[in-house]
Amino acid sequence: MSRPLVPLAVVATAFALTFEPAQADVVTDWNQTAIDVTHLTVGFGGGSWFQVRTLAHTHAAIFDAVNAIERKYTPYAVDVKAPAGSSFDAAVASAAYTVLAAESPTQKATLDRALAVALAKLPDGTGKSDGVALGREVATKLLAQRNDDGVTDPALFQVPPPAPGVWQQTPQFGPPIYFAWRKVPPMAIKDVRGYDIGGPPALDSPRFARDYNEAKAVGARNSSTRSAEQTAVAIYWTVQTMIPWNKAAQAAATARNLSVLESARLFALLNIAAHDTQVVGSEQKYRYNFWRPYNAIRYAGGPGSPALVGDPNWEPVINTPGFPDYPSGHCITSGGALGVLLALFPDDKVSVSDTHIPRTGVVRSWTSFTQMAKEVEDARVWGGIHFRSADEDGTRMGRKIGLDVVATLMRPL
Repeated sequence: MSRPLVPLAVVATAFALTFEPAQADVVTDWNQTAIDVTHLTVGFGGGSWFQVRTLAHTHAAIFDAVNAIERKYTPYAVDVKAPAGSSFDAAVASAAYTVLAAESPTQKATLDRALAVALAKLPDGTGKSDGVALGREVATKLLAQRNDDGVTDPALFQVPPPAPGVWQQTPQFGPPIYFAWRKVPPMAIKDVRGYDIGGPPALDSPRFARDYNEAKAVGARNSSTRSAEQTAVAIYWTVQTMIPWNKAAQAAATARNLSVLESARLFALLNIAAHDTQVVGSEQKYRYNFWRPYNAIRYAGGPGSPALVGDPNWEPVINTPGFPDYPSGHCITSGGALGVLLALFPDDKVSVSDTHIPRTGVVRSWTSFTQMAKEVEDARVWGGIHFRSADEDGTRMGRKIGLDVVATLMRPL
């Protein structure tokens, strides 16, 4: 069964043309606006980590602004006193707008319209003007703390010569991506290396043999064992990782009728955890520098795995991302989201659907957060771009990060 590679430029264009409808709650409304404008700013695929960075900054500012009005939790980063009667909705809109305008400046016209619409719904008066000033103050102070995080450091990873187990650059990509993230200061966690669970399996281990043979069989572009459903799942999860997870949070917040403050806390914890999974993921990817299925299968298993049979013409069903295999970035970030959502919603229930490419793309639906996380693990193997150990270990690491973020940030007073 032959499956063409997905043309990323076409996906990006299709996604950019359609905005999702806003949600009723002011926080989920601005969450969707943030997803839309950051998607347009960073583009498809290669900029997804920068989208998460802006989502984390935006929702941290929203939380601190709302929490300043209704002080129920410890502040995240900015501790200010709100004037009595400050408008929640005005504070949320102003905080979100200030961060997004700073980090997605090419979308300022869209953001100006969104802010004008949001504020036009509110009655004029001191509460509205105080809320606007509060949101702007909190966001400006938050940005001042995070602006110099080093995420744009131009240093490049020096790819070592080919050898068994060693990652090499793959087609369709230029220099190795996200190398700077390994040194970005986390927003919550303290010990970036503390989430290491031992690294990828040894090349001569049964676990690697399992991983290798599975990826080779089901992840091949011309696989005879991959089903149409598995192909659809693989294609869907080329989506920027936190888009479906934020939509799941939107659905959970709406179904449970969360207050503005509780909703603000949910999205802040969710996206801060995702941010920190990327720091951990980058540090481990470039420390272990473990090869992708593309490298390993074409290398015929390498001298370290003489029992494995290679294929010098093997191709994955989707393009291999331009950085090492272990741990999976999609899975560690999804694990972080899973940890947060299960901590806040232990019943593990959600009803959410998402379309990868509006109007014409793959649609996925889920009824639990754990179902989503398991699907991410499968998708990256079925797409031929990860070994299963990178996915399973990534989810475990990310889940621990998410739980730690909830345990340490924004605690009840």
